[in-house]
Amino acid sequence: MENGFQRLAIPLRRIDGSAAGWWVIEPSTSQVSLDPDKCETTGNSLPPTWKGLKEAEDNNSAVAPIEISTRAGITCIRLLETHGYEWSVEEAPNDMALQLSSSLKGTRFWKEKRGQSGSFKVVNHLGLADFKLEGTDIQALDLQFEFVSRKFDFDSEYRRLTEDIADFCQQLLLSWDAPTRLRFNVDPNEAHKLLLEQFLFLKSFMTQDRLSRLLEAIGRNPHSTLIKESEWVPAAAARSNDYMWDPCRMLRDWRQNNGKRVPGEVMDIRKSDTHDTAPNRFIKFALAQFRQICSDVCAQRWTENNKTSTLGMEAKEMLDQIDGLLSRRFFNEVGRMQRLPLDNQTLQKREGYREVLQAWLLTQAATSLNWEGERDCYEGATRDVATLYEYWIFIQLHQILSSIPGLAPDGEDFGPGRFISESDGQLTINLKQGCYSRSSYIWIGTGTTLKVDLQYERSFSSSSSATQSGSYSRTFRPDYTISIFPASFESEKQAEAAGKVAHLHLDAKYRAEDISAVFGRKEISEEEISDEKLESKSERSYRRGDLLKMHTYNDALRHTIGSYVLYPGTKTEAAEKMPKFHEIAPGVGAMVMKPENLDCLDAIRQFFLEVFNHQADLFSQYRYLSDTNHQTYSDAPECVEQFGSKYNIARKNAPCVVLWLRKDQEPIFKKHGFAYCRAISEEHKRTLNLNLSIEVGSEFIPCGGGQGATKLGYCWRAKVKTARFISKEQLKTYIKERGLSDQLEPRSVDHYLLFEFAEATDFKEIDLTDIYRSKQSGSKYMAVTCQWIDILKSIEKTELNLAADS
Repeated sequence: MENGFQRLAIPLRRIDGSAAGWWVIEPSTSQVSLDPDKCETTGNSLPPTWKGLKEAEDNNSAVAPIEISTRAGITCIRLLETHGYEWSVEEAPNDMALQLSSSLKGTRFWKEKRGQSGSFKVVNHLGLADFKLEGTDIQALDLQFEFVSRKFDFDSEYRRLTEDIADFCQQLLLSWDAPTRLRFNVDPNEAHKLLLEQFLFLKSFMTQDRLSRLLEAIGRNPHSTLIKESEWVPAAAARSNDYMWDPCRMLRDWRQNNGKRVPGEVMDIRKSDTHDTAPNRFIKFALAQFRQICSDVCAQRWTENNKTSTLGMEAKEMLDQIDGLLSRRFFNEVGRMQRLPLDNQTLQKREGYREVLQAWLLTQAATSLNWEGERDCYEGATRDVATLYEYWIFIQLHQILSSIPGLAPDGEDFGPGRFISESDGQLTINLKQGCYSRSSYIWIGTGTTLKVDLQYERSFSSSSSATQSGSYSRTFRPDYTISIFPASFESEKQAEAAGKVAHLHLDAKYRAEDISAVFGRKEISEEEISDEKLESKSERSYRRGDLLKMHTYNDALRHTIGSYVLYPGTKTEAAEKMPKFHEIAPGVGAMVMKPENLDCLDAIRQFFLEVFNHQADLFSQYRYLSDTNHQTYSDAPECVEQFGSKYNIARKNAPCVVLWLRKDQEPIFKKHGFAYCRAISEEHKRTLNLNLSIEVGSEFIPCGGGQGATKLGYCWRAKVKTARFISKEQLKTYIKERGLSDQLEPRSVDHYLLFEFAEATDFKEIDLTDIYRSKQSGSKYMAVTCQWIDILKSIEKTELNLAADS
């Protein structure tokens, strides 16, 4: 890299011009030396008297740690953000007193040693910073640092990041459903506020070569018109023969010549093409307007707090470019515009002309678009690139969702926090850090119609309700949340009550460069894990911290189906998705989102489509688990205390199976985890009224007692694993396979109901007589179905009877 250096040395001069040492800068490494003697002058790549140490040839980095660039006539030292640098004054007299001033002072990573040496690092910001050394007897050394991204190529990908945002704003203003009128404001104070919006629109249009290319297209096929100039000239000097069409009007001064009448003068018509036309006058007018915008930005934003502004420098560069374009000979013959020719077909349709017209309209329409969030990214000497990356991702997610087949904006949604709102002819983009914003859609695909909400900065606060969206611990605020629920519900709150909401969380991680920086390596030793934990305690960093945060979202935030990191990555890096089981959700993972990487956007679009199809499927494993959990969480558990013992009742409406067992056989059944009852009663010709589909997972409560006598529980309960309809012969075989006594074999009816259970636990004696009387459908040998609330009533009645007896 011609302008790339590992070390840079800049001379210090006394007032009389004599040498006073060197100011040296070098990236922070274990081998940093800051020795100016190894630096050398390198042709035209450095200013005169500066020296540099070239990068090693085996350095494969795409961006050099130190580069030299010239912007708006100012020489800038281009450095990398998130990269540490050390500097020092070398070979200077010991008594030389220096004073240092810099816009980097006061930042977290700034360190200084008595004005002679120090170190610094810039995190998550791009743009300019000043650095000045001065003293009583030396010439001031005034430097400009320009920080560029390590994650993005500054000259292409970072500019694409800003252009994508501006393109979205342009499409918004030019869309069919945008306001039909524009607000033009002549208030100078308001115009001052609108300069940023106008310049950003202009900057997105006027890339380094785009306007030049458009003017070349105009130059190849310029609009022109034929003009005619007429004057009376002697007949012999006439160049045209147009007079032959109208000799009476175009000939005069007739005279006799050899007996013939001949004209003395002819009206000579001269025809020529001219570029002084309405479309060309508009192009010149628009360029002049663009120049005025840049000039105003330079006047107001060239400095911020007496320091060169990134915005001001960009405006100066654009101003110089426009001056170069207006100096072309093409515009010398183009006059001043007298009327705005917006109805001109050439201006509307011809290549070059229509693009300049569009750019001019957008700069004028800046009053119709309000976005306070852009000031978080663009104003000041540096750019908050992490925030800009967050905004870019939200806009990209919005556009990705809008492009998915079957997913359309919800036109009936007018609730608070809308991403784009319109009032009095003004569009407002409600996208700002710390402020909630959302964009709503309706998805009609295979299966259930879904409501989809893309949300920015949604807070999930602590909630004691186990069924509401929120956190069971502390408040969390993911960068982006996609909430999905059936469109049959009028609101997300109603869907929450039914347990039909799913949240997909996404976090932007601009600082991550590759997947190992996000989640760590897949294979990691126990020793490395210990080292990471020590690193997190001492340096407040953790290589797998983002992975742990995604797991935190999944665990702490109710109704979460997945949590994913979005990071710049590389153009070839693939997404990593880690599902909890066989289905796409629940899970965690990381996906690349990088400007100019269309493949990553397609991958995210496909991922969203899979998620929507998965959510619309009523028969997925996730849906079964979600519905089961919701049913479990819906009832708050109740603690029952009886005879000094406590029992937790998970759900009051949980199903229970009460089964009569012979007293001598009950211990055997308990030990081997099964029991059976008749499925049909021969005596009363009645069949068992039992819903087998709900009994798996139910409570199994055995009891005893004679015919017509009190039915008392056997002081234990268990969980039902299976409930099967089985023949007498099959049941006999089942018992023999377990080596049990013939006394357990069935001897009456032909069909039985076999229960298998587990996790038998002690339970105090309960009077179950009332349950048997109210629920029984056959003989006492047939099972009875009830709910836990019935068991609770029996417990209460038992306690009252005991209290009365005592």
